[in-house]
Amino acid sequence: MAQKHQDFIAAALEQQEKSLIEIDRLLEAARPEAVYGEPLAVGDSQVFTACETLAALGFGFGLGGAETAESPDEAPEADEGEAQSGSGGGGGGGGMSTGRPVAIVRVDAQGVTVEPVVDITKIALAAFTALGAMFVMFAKMAKRAG
Repeated sequence: MAQKHQDFIAAALEQQEKSLIEIDRLLEAARPEAVYGEPLAVGDSQVFTACETLAALGFGFGLGGAETAESPDEAPEADEGEAQSGSGGGGGGGGMSTGRPVAIVRVDAQGVTVEPVVDITKIALAAFTALGAMFVMFAKMAKRAG
């Protein structure tokens, strides 16, 4: 029985190790090379992008085991007084990493120029969210007033 528990723990540790490898892969997006792109030579200038990166993850693991002495009535396949044992465990997790350009940086003889990248989609989504919240609040106010 001790061998079963050792095998179970070894398998759980192997899965945990695989999960840690995946976590490292997800967090790879936050390295400086991902934030600043390779410089491009454009005439007398060097131009490169600055990006925003986000990595988010969550995970958990659990193990458990038990031994019980059961009567023959409860476990007909077991001999009287024989201990029953079991163990189980599991783990789960998820994650994501994203990146988007936020600025174009130009370095030339006149100095450094930073030009922001405007994300129209993000602005539109924020506007629709704000309008929706205002509509809900006005509807609640009208319901109370009427």
